[in-house]
Amino acid sequence: MSSGLQSVSVPPPADSVGLSPWRRCLGVARDIRHRPLVAKVAPSVFDQAMVSGTSFATSIVLGRLCTPEDVGIYFLALSVAMFLVTTQGELISGPYTVFCHGRDEQSLSTYRGSVLVHQFVLTALCIAAVAIACLILAMGYGPQALAPTAIVLLWVIPLMLLRAFVRRTTLAHLRMKVLLRFDAVVSCTQLLGFALLFWFDLMTVPGVLTTISAACGLGCLQWWVSGQFPFRISLLQSWADWRSNWRLARWSLASEFLGSTTPYLLPWMLAAAHGTAATGLLAVCTTLVGLSNCFLLGVSNFLIPRAAAAFAEEGVEALRQIVVKSLLLVVGALGGLCLVFCLAGEWLASAIYGTEYAGSGPVISVLAFSLLGTGVGTVLGNGLYAMRQQRFNLLADAFILVVTLAGAWLLIEPYGALGTAIASLAGVVAGTIVRCLSIQQLLRSLQAEAAMAGGNT
Repeated sequence: MSSGLQSVSVPPPADSVGLSPWRRCLGVARDIRHRPLVAKVAPSVFDQAMVSGTSFATSIVLGRLCTPEDVGIYFLALSVAMFLVTTQGELISGPYTVFCHGRDEQSLSTYRGSVLVHQFVLTALCIAAVAIACLILAMGYGPQALAPTAIVLLWVIPLMLLRAFVRRTTLAHLRMKVLLRFDAVVSCTQLLGFALLFWFDLMTVPGVLTTISAACGLGCLQWWVSGQFPFRISLLQSWADWRSNWRLARWSLASEFLGSTTPYLLPWMLAAAHGTAATGLLAVCTTLVGLSNCFLLGVSNFLIPRAAAAFAEEGVEALRQIVVKSLLLVVGALGGLCLVFCLAGEWLASAIYGTEYAGSGPVISVLAFSLLGTGVGTVLGNGLYAMRQQRFNLLADAFILVVTLAGAWLLIEPYGALGTAIASLAGVVAGTIVRCLSIQQLLRSLQAEAAMAGGNT
């Protein structure tokens, strides 16, 4: 069966030919022990831990000093911002990660100018969309409790988008020192701003969001002054690069809209059925379990550019090795954390956020298993992305959307936050199964093509 990819005539290593899948897994495990993948991804995981730790500190500040309703409003506003950030990543940063390699300095400089133009255009569109939402709220439509926060998003979202752009383009070249310095500036500024808000008794949701935007702006200014992104703008070339990027981004964006919009949609469905207090409970549980997400994101940040380079330069066997090693690492780490959350999640929520969040144990346990499934699906999805086979990720995310929304329709009304978590878990499992079957079929097909090409030569 033809996969539609260019065959790479790199035969599998001689010592792996004829081995059973079980023996291959054992061989990969021994390879991880002797050449630890952890050492390669450690800077990326550390950086993501710093970013996620700052977000976790933000949730603690809000949970301790604000009402559950305020936490729910913040979570809803953040879901809008993160949805736009994710869209930006699929349209601009993701294609840059794939296409920035193999260019000479002049071509790369022009390509950087192109993606900057794309970034500014997308930011302008996002500002316009938020402004329209503010006008709708001002006319009395929609939840009026969101009106003050919606206005703040007019300047919060552009700076959050710019920060995400800086992080992803820096990661594309694996410049970890630059990234660590950038995120350290943002995190320290954000925490200092929270201290000032607390000191002057200004701890509100708009105040917290404004502080986050100021920290993002200062970090981006430091990055810009340091000259880490030399570029040359050509509007004509920007349009040509957009068309080239779109051929990959259209699949990624459709996949994102289908599969990854559900985490942003579920809080709104829960708020409509049970109010913002229930959304606040879900936000606390999601944030607590999300501490593990820093590890997963760190691995993913390393895996995407590394897998893309391995497939382009060494072939399908190199990609398979990276995917299997990453799976073993993710399952081992997240599996242990999942057990911790199942045993002590409710105690952690009460100790960190307060006794009003007692009884959150079942929600935390379900979300922990959902994160484990997401980890497996993320590694498999990154492998598909490296092969530029986003249509299979689109198929998987279609399953996620259908299963999650069906579960939400059945479970949110009677079970509240727990029903939301169960619906999310069901969708994650469905999507992970589809990705697993897809990448297995693609790898077998490509290995067969490589073997035939090697035999013909």
